[in-house]
Formats: sequence, structure tokens, C-alpha cells
Amino acid sequence: MLWLSESYLKVWKVESKGKYSVAQCSSGKKQEDGTYINSNWNVKLIGKANDKGIKVGDRIKTTKSAVENIWDADKKRNWLNVLVFNCELQGEREPETGESFYPVSEDDSELPF
Repeated sequence: MLWLSESYLKVWKVESKGKYSVAQCSSGKKQEDGTYINSNWNVKLIGKANDKGIKVGDRIKTTKSAVENIWDADKKRNWLNVLVFNCELQGEREPETGESFYPVSEDDSELPF
């Protein structure tokens, strides 16, 4: 398991599984020319992170998270898991629209990360 320092994520989809939630998130890295390289992540929210009631559209800062890469010998495949144990909400929450997925905008110039 590889423990991570603080990261910023935008939540696009989230589903409660009771003791944990699974979410589709994105992160971005600003390049020298001002453009962003974006990454998409399937994240498991566990413990205090799950207790925050993360919703679609939230921006979060992870404060305790890890990545694990599990080898399944039977299937001969790696399973990458991103685990978030604690996080902080960033900014104000967007109003709920009832949609479970926000499409990615072509213009990402307003992204803070």
C-alpha cells in the first residue's frame, strides 16, 4: 500500500454501499502552458470520508488516503484501488440537480487543480 499526501478531487458520481461509498472522481495537474492533464479515478470512501456524505459535484481535499495494487494470481490481473479514509469539503456545494453524473466541460480553465 502506498500512502498519499493531500490531493484534490472532483466527484462526478457517488454510490453508497452502507459502510463505504464508491465514487468516480477526477484530478488535474496544471502544466506550464496553463493547460491541464486530467486523470479519472474510481475511489472507495471509507470511515470518516464516508461519514462526510459526499455528493455529486463536491470538491474534496484528501487528508488520509492510499493506493493499493493487488495481484490476483488466478485471473492474472492487477486491481488498482484508491482508498480515501478522510477528506475535507472544498468551497460551497453545488445545488443538487437530481443528475448522477455531470458531463466534463470542454473548458476546464476554471478548475482550481
